[in-house]
Amino acid sequence: MTPAEFEQLYHRHGRRLFGLAWQLTTSGADAEDAVQETFLRALRALETYEERSRAGAWLDRILVNVVRERGRRRTFFRRSVEPDLKVLAPPEADGAAGPDERLEHSERLQAIQTGLAGIPPTFREVLVLRHFEERSTAEVASLLDLPEGTVRTRLKRARDMLVRAVSDGDGSPREEGS
Repeated sequence: MTPAEFEQLYHRHGRRLFGLAWQLTTSGADAEDAVQETFLRALRALETYEERSRAGAWLDRILVNVVRERGRRRTFFRRSVEPDLKVLAPPEADGAAGPDERLEHSERLQAIQTGLAGIPPTFREVLVLRHFEERSTAEVASLLDLPEGTVRTRLKRARDMLVRAVSDGDGSPREEGS
C-alpha cells in the first residue's frame, strides 16, 4: 500500500473510529490516542491483511482491541439505548420544552452516563457496538470474536444493568439479584 492509499484509508475511517473510541473511552485525548495506535498497528500489519474491501471492520477490531488493552472503564452516551429508558431525544430546542423538562432530561442523561461507566467492559463494548454504532448482532460477534449467543446474552445483561441503574436513579448498575 502506498502512502497515498494509507492516507486515503485514514481519511475514510479516521473520524468514524474516533467516534467509536470516544464512546468506549469518554475522553477526547484517550480516543485520539486509541485511533493513532489503531492506525499504527494497521500500518504494521498491512502486508498480512488480505481483505482490503473490509478495511472498516478490520480497523474497528483493531480499535476495540486497543481500547481493551488500555483497560478503559468508561463510555459516553450519544444515542438512545432502549425505548424504555425514555431518553429518545433532547427536549425541543425551539423553546417548547420548559426548564423543568430540560433539567429532567439532563439529569437522566447524567444517570445514563454514570450507569454506562459502571457497566463491566465486556458488557459495555457489546452495548456500544450494537446500539450506539448500530451494528447487527452478527457484526458485533464477528468484531469481538464471540458466538452470537454470547453477544445476545451480554447485550441483555448490559441493557438490564443500565435500565436498573437509570430506574434506581443512582446510576450504579447492578447484576440481577443484587
